[in-house]
Amino acid sequence: MPIKSNTTNVKLKVAVMVILAGGVVWGVLGQNYGTRRGIPDPASRIALTLLPFALLALGLLILARSRADVIVLLLFAVPISLVCGALFDVDELGLSHLIFPILQSMLAVAALVVVLIRRLAARWLNRRKDAARAVPNPPRPSATSAP
Repeated sequence: MPIKSNTTNVKLKVAVMVILAGGVVWGVLGQNYGTRRGIPDPASRIALTLLPFALLALGLLILARSRADVIVLLLFAVPISLVCGALFDVDELGLSHLIFPILQSMLAVAALVVVLIRRLAARWLNRRKDAARAVPNPPRPSATSAP
């Protein structure tokens, strides 16, 4: 029995959510590691860590309607989650705990922009096709008719 498209989309969405949940756990653990090492302001760092995952989850729930949209979000969710591993490396100034969440947020916004552009481009092309169908072709003068 072939798998229906809708169940495939649901399975892909669940896979993206699992990846995002793993990234959230890994990111919060990395920020806690930084707090134990003496990097100040843990509340804002954790909020910055959660921001890209919240953006991708909202994009997955609100924007992703086709399988291609879910795959685009999946392709962006994997590197965003993997970057959380860099939070366990503490540099001298602790800037990695601020720079990497900002980088992740930029990637999440880029993913949402790609999905939006895909959806808007499809709508624009459909409207253009509908407009071309609505305009009747003008009658051609025949070669046998005399003026």
